[in-house]
Amino acid sequence: MENISRRGFVGAAAAAAGMGMAGLGASLAQAEPQQVAPKIEAGSEDLDMYRMHTSLDTINELRREAIDKCEDYVCEDGTVIPAVWVKMRMLVDGLGAGIGARTYTADNSFALFQRLAYNDEDLAQFYINCPLGVKFTVLDAAVANDCTEKEAKEQLDRLAWTGAMFHVNIAGIDYYSHQRMYHGITESSINLYKPNNENDGFMVDFKASLGGRELTEFPCYYPLPPVAEVVVDNKILPYDDIEALLERHEVFAVSACQCRYISDLLGESIEELPDPTDLEAVKDWVCVDGHHLEKCFTFGEEAQFYIDQGIARQLTRDEARELIQRQAVDEGCMMQSNYSKYTEVICSCDKGCTNWPGYVGMPTDSKNYANQSHYDLMWDDELCIGCGMCVERCVPGAIEMVDGKPAVTGYCFRCGQCGIVCPVSARKLQLKDLDQIPELPDDLVDWSNKDTMWRYEKGLWPYDMAPRTEA
Repeated sequence: MENISRRGFVGAAAAAAGMGMAGLGASLAQAEPQQVAPKIEAGSEDLDMYRMHTSLDTINELRREAIDKCEDYVCEDGTVIPAVWVKMRMLVDGLGAGIGARTYTADNSFALFQRLAYNDEDLAQFYINCPLGVKFTVLDAAVANDCTEKEAKEQLDRLAWTGAMFHVNIAGIDYYSHQRMYHGITESSINLYKPNNENDGFMVDFKASLGGRELTEFPCYYPLPPVAEVVVDNKILPYDDIEALLERHEVFAVSACQCRYISDLLGESIEELPDPTDLEAVKDWVCVDGHHLEKCFTFGEEAQFYIDQGIARQLTRDEARELIQRQAVDEGCMMQSNYSKYTEVICSCDKGCTNWPGYVGMPTDSKNYANQSHYDLMWDDELCIGCGMCVERCVPGAIEMVDGKPAVTGYCFRCGQCGIVCPVSARKLQLKDLDQIPELPDDLVDWSNKDTMWRYEKGLWPYDMAPRTEA
């Protein structure tokens, strides 16, 4: 298979747009570039919000306190939900951006957690007892649950298969950790989904959680430049570089888009989808809007976890590179990474993604997700020919023609797709000053903990405690 480089990506983009390479070589240096998307100031005072003052030990104590306070939940019809399911839900709400456990509780909102634990109350309690906020071993889980290592291993693997627990083997040792809702349970539990709305209330909790999460300043995902060439002078951060990410890992996988399944399960789909574990059917499935169903890429430990669950197709590095090109260039998807330095996840989001409404509705100067991108979007008015190709390409529909020229009128992610199709390179991403970019969490566990710390220090969690002043 041909080894496709980042410059190969750009060549493919030019071909897909029906243009020559001459335009792509144009430079912004010919005129003073203007910043297109509204700039969100991020001075040292703002960045201090990313320097958490609360220890992990304190957060874990608060997590336990919030869990222990949970009692039986009585539904409107008198049905009693045992406290263990309320506790399991509260545990997940204390990870990352949460799910709105206090304010968005509904009578049928526990179905997800019951399914994650096979409706087994003993297994749910086992899950609750395991160490919080860290990767832990089978022995750690056995000690926490006063059981044998064999028993602990069996229970952990059951929870890993449903996506409630993350599992990775490092140097022959099995490690596990609780998963946050996004990125985590939502994506990993796709093997529990039944296509075409046959889920018995399973998805209701997802719907509640979409409104219950806090819009923290830690994004769930942030966009990566689809190719280095859309960035001024090719100045791209190492952990934003897709090619560098591919070279960093040895295991690669791709899985079905869980956003499309969520839409399907909530009754909002316009087509019937195949079973997400039918990897051959998923591989060949093209949705009615022309986008492939295979859209979610994982690498390294995360990829191995997905492969073990039977929800992802393993790839070679060159196969992963080719498919990422297809998504980033040919299909014009926004390439997004989970918010961590050593990412193992790339989502390729198209115009049908269920995430857009939550973003598009925000004010363009919102401080929520202020650091969603490490780049500013620049526009050279003198180079721009007003062709409108960027309007057509824009994934969230943030660009429209105004007086014959494209203008950003909606929430801009700085994804760089407009730069890919611009025939004269009038639109480019420009790396922000490094002192405007907060240090990313190391990995998914670190991200989840820091997100929770941020919520705590802002008085947004736990819900039954009085708001705190900023630390």
